[in-house]
Amino acid sequence: MIIRLIYIEEIGYIVYMKNRTALKKISTSVPEKLLKEACLLSSLNQTEALIQGLQELVRKEKREKLMSLKGKVKIAINLDQERERGRF
Repeated sequence: MIIRLIYIEEIGYIVYMKNRTALKKISTSVPEKLLKEACLLSSLNQTEALIQGLQELVRKEKREKLMSLKGKVKIAINLDQERERGRF
């Protein structure tokens, strides 16, 4: 995903994303030190760092939900038959 922050004098800043994801402009308070550190370590701008952080949070929560199903889902697979069948 390519994100660009474009400044237009009459309008202000516009966020442009290559895959045309719908955006929501927000105003929030974020610890300045944490945001600066994230940007420095990742070489991302503030918007990119926040988006990447939110994406990671979503991945983590989905992973935890899947892990909570461990032992609760019964799957009947014949591994020998699947190995013989191949991938394609």
